[in-house]
Amino acid sequence: MHRPRFHKDMLSLSPHVKSISLLFFVYVLGWAMVEAVVPIYISQKFGTYTSVGLFVAALEFFALFWALLLGPILDKLEKRRVITATLILYVPFSPLFLSLSTLLQFVFFRIYHSAIATALWLTSDAYLREHSSKNKESHAIGLFDFSVGAAQVIGGLIGAVIVVYLGFNIIYAVSFFAFVAMIVSFFIPDHSRKQNFASLIRKFHFSNVKKEFQDFFGNNEAGKLLFFHVPYVLSKAILPMIIPLFVSYISGSLSLACIVTALFYAPMMFESVFSTSSKPARTLTLACGAAIILYLVLFFTTNVAIM
Repeated sequence: MHRPRFHKDMLSLSPHVKSISLLFFVYVLGWAMVEAVVPIYISQKFGTYTSVGLFVAALEFFALFWALLLGPILDKLEKRRVITATLILYVPFSPLFLSLSTLLQFVFFRIYHSAIATALWLTSDAYLREHSSKNKESHAIGLFDFSVGAAQVIGGLIGAVIVVYLGFNIIYAVSFFAFVAMIVSFFIPDHSRKQNFASLIRKFHFSNVKKEFQDFFGNNEAGKLLFFHVPYVLSKAILPMIIPLFVSYISGSLSLACIVTALFYAPMMFESVFSTSSKPARTLTLACGAAIILYLVLFFTTNVAIM
C-alpha cells in the first residue's frame, strides 16, 4: 500500500480538487457543530427515540428518489452553479428547522432537505471526478474525505464550547456556514459542460431512471461493491444518531455529546492513506472486521453503563 505524503501527494492536486475540498470543509463545519445536538433536540421535543429514528430515516428515504431523478440531470449542468444554488437554498435551513412544531412538519421539511442535500453531494462527487487528474482519482477523494473528516472533528470540538452559551440555538451554525460556503463557491474554477436546466427538464423521461439501473447493474465490479457498501452504510447510519442519545441518556451534557461525536469522525482524517491502497478488496475486508469489533465493544460498553 502506497502511503502518500500529505504535503506532496495531496496538496499537489489540481486547484479544482483543492477548491471543492476547501468548500466542503467550510460547509461541513456547520453540520459538525450541530450533529450531536439535533437528535437530542428532536428527542426532547417529541419525547421519544422513535421520532429521532423517523427524522433520520426520512432524509435517506427521500434522497433515494431524488438521486434517481436528479442524477441524469445534474450530470449535464455546470457543477459550480448547481453547488452555489443548493448552498443558497441551505441558508434559510436553520430558522425553518427551529420553527417546526409537529412530526409531520419535520417529515415534509426532510423532503426539502433531502432534495438540496442530494443535489449538493451528487454534484460535488461529479465535480471531483471530472476535475481529477488521470491516475490521481483516489488521491482527490482522499483529500476531499480528509477535509470532511477534519471539519467533523474540528467543528464538533468547537460546538462543544459554543453549545454551552447557545444551547439548541447552535443549530443556526448550519445556515451561517452554508452562507460562507456559498461565498467560497463563487471562486471555484469549473470547466464542466453547460446545458440549459429548463431544456433538460423538458427532455427528462423515466426511461432515464431505468437506464441508470441498467448501467449500474451492468457493471459487475459495482455490483460486488454493493455487498460491502449496503451493510456498512446501514450500520454507520445508526451511530451518529445513537451516540448523542446515549450520552444524553446517561445524563451527559450537550458538550460531551459533541466531543464524543467529533471523536467518532476522527478516523476519516486518515482516509487519504487508505485511498491509495494497492489491494482495495483486502482493505475493505479488514475495515469490515474492525467495524464488527467496534460494534461488539460498543454493545458491551453501553450495557455496562446502563447497568
